[in-house]
Amino acid sequence: MDNPKNTQGPQPKHLIATIKGWNIQRARELIHKHPGLFSLVTQPEALASKVEEIQPQYIFFPHWSWIIPKRIYEAYECVVFHMTDLPFGRGGSPLQNLISRGIHQTRISAIRTGLE
Repeated sequence: MDNPKNTQGPQPKHLIATIKGWNIQRARELIHKHPGLFSLVTQPEALASKVEEIQPQYIFFPHWSWIIPKRIYEAYECVVFHMTDLPFGRGGSPLQNLISRGIHQTRISAIRTGLE
């Protein structure tokens, strides 16, 4: 059965940049389930070349520990994730800060990078 949303040509590609095993496994599942839609990068030194290669519509950064180069976030839609309902919980070590305050439930915030 054809996908009615895909009548305008090829679907845009999305890049997932992550370093944690559970995110890498989930990304591989998405790549398998949606061939050609998602790509994965797990090394910071490979980010720029992968972005140039696939020209993604969106780049998702779950658990990425490096600074995203300005040339990337200015040219592409980049989304980072932060544990807590921002602005509450901002700063380093959000999980440890929540636990030390007796907070055992939180949310995840998705943030578009590069906004002025």
